[in-house]
Amino acid sequence: MKHSKTLLIARNAVICALYVALTYAFMSLAYGPIQVRIGEGLTLLPLIYPESIFALFLGCVLANIGSPFGFYDISIGSVTTLLAAICTYFIGKFIKNKPLKLILGGLPPVLFNAFFLPLMWLLFDLDTGYVMNMLSILATQAIFVYAVGIPLYIALDKLQKKGVKGFEIVPIFPPKKTEKPAEETATDENPTVEK
Repeated sequence: MKHSKTLLIARNAVICALYVALTYAFMSLAYGPIQVRIGEGLTLLPLIYPESIFALFLGCVLANIGSPFGFYDISIGSVTTLLAAICTYFIGKFIKNKPLKLILGGLPPVLFNAFFLPLMWLLFDLDTGYVMNMLSILATQAIFVYAVGIPLYIALDKLQKKGVKGFEIVPIFPPKKTEKPAEETATDENPTVEK
């Protein structure tokens, strides 16, 4: 049990740090209508690791601290990532066909970002067209989510099948241990049990 908690914490930390590092590596292109966010390839991880939902959210919050859009990007952008990660997780939970799971699992991060980020920029009073921004984000998100995310998913899936330590699926909420029923003792109401 202790190993499982440690693994969950460590894996979350790595996912979060990777998202931040990959965003900051291309900081000048990581924000705005044409985004180079290689870390968006990590958004398929909830298909395998449910705990990555929180890691992606926190990674996005930390990455967006460097955004020129400030509070809007930290709040709206990060919540968009959170909602997309939750939807991706549920797609993975209910779709068992792997190619279909990968295609559908990538849609929430691509579509949510394409629709919500241009709205955020309108709040920021950027005088740019919503449709052009939406199409731009749709294209750049799709490139990184699918071109980085699918090979990453396939590699992690192979490592899991091989039983490589550290890549196994660990339940976030392990089942509770059931208590043994108390032994029956002889009472006046239950005389069948010997004293």
